[in-house]
Amino acid sequence: AVVALDGPDGLTAVRELRQRAPLLPILWIADEMEYAVFAFRYRVTAFLLRDASTAALRSAINTMRRESASILPAAASTASNSTQ
Repeated sequence: AVVALDGPDGLTAVRELRQRAPLLPILWIADEMEYAVFAFRYRVTAFLLRDASTAALRSAINTMRRESASILPAAASTASNSTQ
């Protein structure tokens, strides 16, 4: 999931995503560094400021891909175990 919201709206979105999907990779893009503390608190996969470089964005996207790939086998295993 990508959250590109600032302030309370971004914080609320991240909090709700994490509550509903604890393993979901989240990239949070914000205007202010003060939200990095909340990104850490809610186990955000990657946090960027809006003025981040293209290289930083690419790196964050690659991190998201790796995170997604690592949880997909675990989610598939959990689903197959619950149907047995």
